[in-house]
Amino acid sequence: MEKTPVHKQGCKYFLPNLIWGLVVLFLLVSCGGGGGGNGNEPTNHLPKILEVAIYKAKEGDYLSGKITAQDEDEGECGELSYQIIPGNTLSSFEFIITQATGEFQSKNLIPNGTVGANSIQVIVRDGCGGEASLVKNFNIEPLGIAKELRFSPAKGTIQVLVILANFSNTTPTYNASDFAQLFFGDGDTVNSVRNYYQKVSYGQLDLTGEVVGWCLLSQTREYYGNNMYGRNVEWYPRNLYKLAEEAIDCAESRGVDFSKYDNNGDGWVDSLVIVHQGPGGERTGNRYDIWSMVSALSYGGAQTRNYDNRKIENFAIVPEIGVPDTGRIIEIGPLAHEYGHLLGMIDSYSWTYSLWYGLGVFDLMSYGVWGGDLKSPDQPVEPSVFSRLKAGWLEPILVSSDTILSLPVIEDEPYAVKVPAGTDEREFFLITNQQKIGFDEKLPAKGIFIWHIDTASALQNIYEPPILTNSIGTYCNYCSAFSRYLHPMVSLEEADGKYDLAKENNCGDEGDSWKPGQKFNAQSNPINLLYDCSPSGVEVEVIAGSTVGIRFNQFQTNPTKPEFWIRDFQFQPVAGEGDGDVFPEPNESLDLKIKIFNSGTEASGITLQVGSTSPYLAFSSTTSTYPNLAPGDSAYNNSLIRVQFKETHAQEVPAKLKLTYRANSGAYSISFWQTITIGKPAVLIVDDDGKDKAESVIQDAFKSYGYLNSNGYGIYGGDYSYTTWEVDEEKGLPSLDYLINHQAVIWLCGRQENPITSEELNLIKAYLDSGGKLILSSAYLLLNPSSEIAEFAQKYLGITSWQDDGYAVQYIYGRTGNPISDGIIKSSLNLINYYPLHHRTIGLNTSEQTIVSFTNTNSNAVIIQSFSSNSNYGIIFSSFGLEHIRREKLGIIGAEYNLLRRMLNSITYEPGQPVILKSSPVSAQPRSKYLPPDYHSLTLELTGLNFSPETEFSFPEGNIQLISKTYNSSTSYTLEVNVLYNAHPGYHKIQAKNPGLAPAIYDRYFRVEGAPNPNTKPIAEILVSPGLYIDPGDTISLSATNSYDPNGEPLSYQWQQLEGATVEFLPSSTSETVTIQTQDTWMGFYKFSLVVSDGNSFSDAETISIQAGDQEPVAIATAEPSQGGRRISYWLFGNQSYDPE
Repeated sequence: MEKTPVHKQGCKYFLPNLIWGLVVLFLLVSCGGGGGGNGNEPTNHLPKILEVAIYKAKEGDYLSGKITAQDEDEGECGELSYQIIPGNTLSSFEFIITQATGEFQSKNLIPNGTVGANSIQVIVRDGCGGEASLVKNFNIEPLGIAKELRFSPAKGTIQVLVILANFSNTTPTYNASDFAQLFFGDGDTVNSVRNYYQKVSYGQLDLTGEVVGWCLLSQTREYYGNNMYGRNVEWYPRNLYKLAEEAIDCAESRGVDFSKYDNNGDGWVDSLVIVHQGPGGERTGNRYDIWSMVSALSYGGAQTRNYDNRKIENFAIVPEIGVPDTGRIIEIGPLAHEYGHLLGMIDSYSWTYSLWYGLGVFDLMSYGVWGGDLKSPDQPVEPSVFSRLKAGWLEPILVSSDTILSLPVIEDEPYAVKVPAGTDEREFFLITNQQKIGFDEKLPAKGIFIWHIDTASALQNIYEPPILTNSIGTYCNYCSAFSRYLHPMVSLEEADGKYDLAKENNCGDEGDSWKPGQKFNAQSNPINLLYDCSPSGVEVEVIAGSTVGIRFNQFQTNPTKPEFWIRDFQFQPVAGEGDGDVFPEPNESLDLKIKIFNSGTEASGITLQVGSTSPYLAFSSTTSTYPNLAPGDSAYNNSLIRVQFKETHAQEVPAKLKLTYRANSGAYSISFWQTITIGKPAVLIVDDDGKDKAESVIQDAFKSYGYLNSNGYGIYGGDYSYTTWEVDEEKGLPSLDYLINHQAVIWLCGRQENPITSEELNLIKAYLDSGGKLILSSAYLLLNPSSEIAEFAQKYLGITSWQDDGYAVQYIYGRTGNPISDGIIKSSLNLINYYPLHHRTIGLNTSEQTIVSFTNTNSNAVIIQSFSSNSNYGIIFSSFGLEHIRREKLGIIGAEYNLLRRMLNSITYEPGQPVILKSSPVSAQPRSKYLPPDYHSLTLELTGLNFSPETEFSFPEGNIQLISKTYNSSTSYTLEVNVLYNAHPGYHKIQAKNPGLAPAIYDRYFRVEGAPNPNTKPIAEILVSPGLYIDPGDTISLSATNSYDPNGEPLSYQWQQLEGATVEFLPSSTSETVTIQTQDTWMGFYKFSLVVSDGNSFSDAETISIQAGDQEPVAIATAEPSQGGRRISYWLFGNQSYDPE
């Protein structure tokens, strides 16, 4: 829905082409040149009409086709001529016939309204009077009905249908003539929607039409409003969509010719406005009043109408009364705003009312609907320059070199200046001269306005622009992920630097325009930075009045040194090495090429030093040079730097490069850190949306989640790489090998009405047959599909049938226990700004091989997952554009319900496999066991599905030890793990396996980041068997099994003999347990040492002595009496003691 400012949603719908058929042939043959003769004359063979093919038969177009005929005669008799006699409804038609080929085309266009059965008579004559005739019956098709509703044309004379609708319990105040004057009134003194658009379009748009009504509705105001302003799409028929449906039916019953209101000839009515009795909910706040908006019938449960061979879906709804207290008729402001949506203009304010005021009063599609003073809806401001640009009413003057211009007033002339910025065409500045005249008379500011545009952003209505706060050079959210990826499409550079629109301080003030003497540059506030925080180099100076000076390469006002910026970072293949692509993969080399840009003073003697602490990188050379760079110059390095990528034992591993630049004999230096990913990029985004920019939504979701673009512009970590391939005429399709070189592929078709060609389909099938993992998003794949698309849907997607549900969903509904949608009971979809129309879906009926992840409000599947256990492929298909999913679900930093992550992990899911949905914590430093005295391991809480006591877990990329696991419930497990010091940085995959099923791999739930925690010395301890005393020739065993590392890190062992007869350690001196055969003739002490090491500089040692051949001595004591005393004493002798050895 598109509504007047206060709240918002959005949508419109589209249906497939009609199929017209039945051809009936009547063949008439006559004989020319007489049928008699004497039999001796040569026989003239009659010509034969083999086929009459109708190439084109559609109202408003030429009738064309081809006659195929033959004659067996030679010479003059074999020469054929053709005549076409049109049927009664085309009786005045004349035809141009190419006699050599039989091709024909009418000189007249088939009149509009001439549809259905028709015929032509084809007569073929030979040169001798022979003749054949055939009546070709065919159907004239109505104007082609596009699969998607298009906007009303913004140029020319446009027919608008206005239907007045009165509730069953109310009485209108104004009549049809009042609204005819309000919409279509002409004259200098008339305030009408027609005059407004004639003025703001510079005379390029003229609205005319009819007003029908009042039509009496079947129900009361309260019935349709239903305490929700009529907006709830799930409460049909108690909503405004039922109201609109009845109003359209009423107009049909009154004889309205709806074909008049298909202004672009696409088969859809595109200029329909419904006026309901009474005031609008956006003015009264009464939830039983209807809110003004643009929407579509089937968006809210109503049925698409088909009257006069035109489909009726899109409509604007507005109230009869403007200010409720006065009872005055609705002003032209809300009418012009809603009709602006029918022209394709987007809202330029925040629907949430909690972030920013958008473009404030400076745009009809924002608060300017209520006038420049917010109190004059009968005098709305003019559309902003961006809205005019979208409508095609002006083409800005492109300025790419220093110049001084005098800008005409935009209210009088279609004049604006476009100043390119950045490295692509998506981001630029528009400069206008706006004055307080005409409809802009009540604006709070006049003068020069500077608008910041990023056409690839999809978030005009949600996020505010970045803010520069405090003193110059101090940024608030300017260089954050928020500003880089979640910024608006259009913002106003407020000259006073107060950011009142962004901060919701006001809807515009006198300080927002630029006055003489003010400059917009690298030192101003607001600053001229691009949204990625790089310098634009643009300077705009207001010299006097309408005169501005525009300069480029103005990066500093008074630069005192060079200032380098990386503008391009790329790898190039090395001939004869690797697979020839530019992806850093283990065991291959690539050449590094870097483009730098100088925004400061002149730089000479420029050198580059490349280094890295990653163990996965090596360099054949680490230095290069650059040519001298003047201010504003850029260049690549003179000599490429060859980088060698080592084995990583993981599909992808991030690594950081440090790039140090020096210039001017070392007086200037600067370093950049660049993250790259070694291995297969995680995702390939195939941008096949026909320039719709659906890919930017997926890219923004990836980037905001910290993923890395493998072209080198990664900002946050590089732990999830992706590349983008834009399918266009120049680049064509990626190769099968290119697809296979990615872990998964996301193929986006956007709004293309024939999204997959035969060539693309064959590539997709070949990729799947090779075991590919694909996410395919297309709203129109199954709208009137070809036979090969239908076969693909049945074989690969597991879809048995499908139907056009006729509307794009506002909500999708998840399923408990589904690996993608568990916990997401209901999610609303975003109205993308370059899709101001509704989301389109096809309802899917599935086979047993398919798992339904989400349904729409009709309970039909819209996101499904299909797998093949034989081919090992997996595919997720969305029958609406994934780019419409709300960002907090699609992929935002820390989001538990990150759908992109869930989808990528569930492409090959089989029922019953364990599912990981959340990990806590999400990260840990290497060496997780490091705190004394007990050196606890890391507790990892997993939340998921289908867990059982028998579920096994592992970390297949190594260096994370699973110590224990505890089953809590079918949705919860507790793991005790030890992250070793040498675990690679970035995300680690977790493998989960249930008995009898293939293992499932889950990625992006747990990562290793930061420096290793403190190391602790290991403890060496020797166990000996059979003991410390042995007989010569005995075998002994020495074991280090009691040695340990408090950090839980694996130990290495080194045994060494220090004393005794030489022996051998078996199986080797580095084994944990060794066996030793002692010599049978040697007796004495053997002395051995053990050194244990944790592999990270810490070690411990222990020694042990073992005696061979040492028996206990025999002690013998003897005594002899001594002589000569009254007492008898004895001498004791031990000299008979001995050692048996």
